[in-house]
Amino acid sequence: GARQGLALAASVVRRRQGEAPGDVGLELDEQEAGRVLAVRPGTPGAKAGVAVGDLVVGVDGVPNGTLSGDGVDALISNHPPGTPLKLTVLRGGQPREVPLIAGARGQ
Repeated sequence: GARQGLALAASVVRRRQGEAPGDVGLELDEQEAGRVLAVRPGTPGAKAGVAVGDLVVGVDGVPNGTLSGDGVDALISNHPPGTPLKLTVLRGGQPREVPLIAGARGQ
């Protein structure tokens, strides 16, 4: 609803124009919103313990709702490299908070 829209808007404005988009090294399923298909070795996601099969259900407390994997990726990319963020993932049906620092795209 409107509340989620406001939270989403707050997350979206975090990255200023001209700043590089952040990345945590996850490949997400576009069909099943936020399902982790792959974790690139050595990336913030790998270092934080995100695993293939995890389901990203939120970014910094903003629920992904019905966002596609691309939508979750957009929330992550709005964190410039070097900024902290927190993913909420479901693993085996149990929620887990995963704090990490955004890296640069393509690393």
